[in-house]
Amino acid sequence: MLVSEKLAMLRKYMKKQGIDAYYVTTCDYHCSEYTGGYFKTREYLSGFTGSRGDLIVTDTDAYLWTDGRYFIQAAEELEGSGIVLMKEREENVPTTYEFIEQKACKGYTVGLDAKCVPADFCFVLKKLLKKKKAILKTNADLASRVWFADYVNRPEMVTNPVYSLSTEYTGESRSEKLKRVRKKMKEYGADLHIIASLDDIAWITNLRGTDIPCNPVFLSFLAIRDDSCVLFADPECFDSRTIEYLQADGVSVLPYEKIYDLLKMDRYSRVLLDMKRVNGAIVEAVPDKKKIINYPNPSVLMKAVKNETEQANEKQAHISDGIAITKLIYWLKVRCTTADGVLKDENGNEVTEIRVAEKLEELRSGIEDYKGPSFDTIAGFGPHGAIVHYEADPKTNAVIKADDFLLLDMGGQYLRGTTDITRTVFTGNHRGSDGALLPGNSAEADKERKTWYTTVLKGHLALQNAVFKKGTSGAALDMLARRPIWEMGADFNHGTGHGVGYFLNVHEEPNRISYHVSRNPGDNPDFVPGMITSDEPGIYLEGKFGIRIENLTLCEERHKNEFGEFYGLTPLTLVPYERDAIEPSLLNDLEKEEFRKYNVLVYDVIGPHLEPEEKDWLYKVTEPL
Repeated sequence: MLVSEKLAMLRKYMKKQGIDAYYVTTCDYHCSEYTGGYFKTREYLSGFTGSRGDLIVTDTDAYLWTDGRYFIQAAEELEGSGIVLMKEREENVPTTYEFIEQKACKGYTVGLDAKCVPADFCFVLKKLLKKKKAILKTNADLASRVWFADYVNRPEMVTNPVYSLSTEYTGESRSEKLKRVRKKMKEYGADLHIIASLDDIAWITNLRGTDIPCNPVFLSFLAIRDDSCVLFADPECFDSRTIEYLQADGVSVLPYEKIYDLLKMDRYSRVLLDMKRVNGAIVEAVPDKKKIINYPNPSVLMKAVKNETEQANEKQAHISDGIAITKLIYWLKVRCTTADGVLKDENGNEVTEIRVAEKLEELRSGIEDYKGPSFDTIAGFGPHGAIVHYEADPKTNAVIKADDFLLLDMGGQYLRGTTDITRTVFTGNHRGSDGALLPGNSAEADKERKTWYTTVLKGHLALQNAVFKKGTSGAALDMLARRPIWEMGADFNHGTGHGVGYFLNVHEEPNRISYHVSRNPGDNPDFVPGMITSDEPGIYLEGKFGIRIENLTLCEERHKNEFGEFYGLTPLTLVPYERDAIEPSLLNDLEKEEFRKYNVLVYDVIGPHLEPEEKDWLYKVTEPL
């Protein structure tokens, strides 16, 4: 069924229920950023496959909101659908709230499925519509009805086996974490804490699963009291030993859907929940809304600050990941040959974007505790690199030529931690193990590409080597990375940095680096030692190429004196930059020294794990400029 046909069917159901506008966002029952196939209703209805988007369908029109990472991709995927692309934060583009407010009038009815919409959105929307004497229907799961009527097999709701992580990896027991959370509950005056966010639940319980691709979490809710704890999940997913371990820590397991029955009992004085991280149906199930304490889950900040065990493990995971990715770049730059301007592998086959992603998996698969990618690998050649979250498929899969940038955004899940790295490789300069250019049809990076790559590198190094005073947030650090790009009269439409979980979600709140300051409490925390955050400025020239350089960094103490405490960022990621795309004259002496120090670190740590020819090549590409 075409998108236009799906929307037409949706409008028929809307008309039957008296709904004037229908809202669908990118959520499961847990407000997850990434979801299992069962919950991809917005993607199903619109055809837009990005991880972030809101769809509003009226009786005559349809609109999709998404952020700057997806402007190019959304424009391509929505073409011919009749859906209007709404570019968030762009001039004259209303927010979803503003759009609905403009449409609303007396009797106007907005419908949505509250189980798949964050409670804070439902709360604000309800207040907004009440002022307009309009109506909000929160139990309208019309998208599921369209999917059923389309006779397309909707993916099942996945519930896979759940397994435990030992303190060898977590550094803190489940009982210790529950004790910390209960202490915060007492401070807030709550006797019940409801948690729906899957990464918080996995972190608190020291459990992991595979219910969402690339995210080692499992579908569940958690209810914590002072003297008990209930995990609402599929009991069939737990073996007897795990159940025994949970019971020993006072945690019982009840069926997944029973969470709503618990809330309706009203046997608590005050309930702590985060309306940004629970769905609207959770809040609706609480009989007395005055009992709700709406505050960020205490575990959000707790898990963001990695303990000593987690930090040590993450460093080792990044070494393993760095070896694999360094070998991948070596393969691209040395092992692959060029013929007629096209890269070919050892077997004479053309190298494509998908082949590069497959090669990376081959290299990572030999690592003992590797559990899979932390997101689908982004391998975007040439113009595809300008699509921030591009993902190759059989239709778009480009052949890698020996004349342009290949943007590689790659992440791995290890028992020792989660990685996320981006390197932009120039495919033209093929060198031997001695570092010399190989004869043939290799091409030099032109002035434009070198200028932009070096500009992005300048911003990346400025942030990575920042020293800042205690009390500094990511909003204050953002300009360090953007300044060189802004001075060129350009910008990039995504945050400069995001938090990363420990063998958890690759995007983890609350630490972030962005000049857009969030209004939500707890979303702009001060940086503290133990936080892991990405450093990833970029530039994207539509139809030409994209450049992004990303390392994960660990916030650590630097020094303390009469002026206060000072922190800095230490790179965890250890992979060489693209030497063939750097214009040395654009770097000052300090930047060249920062570049040299990083390269020495990469060579000293990664070099010993490489084959002799790979090590010789690494030495050449990490020499001082």
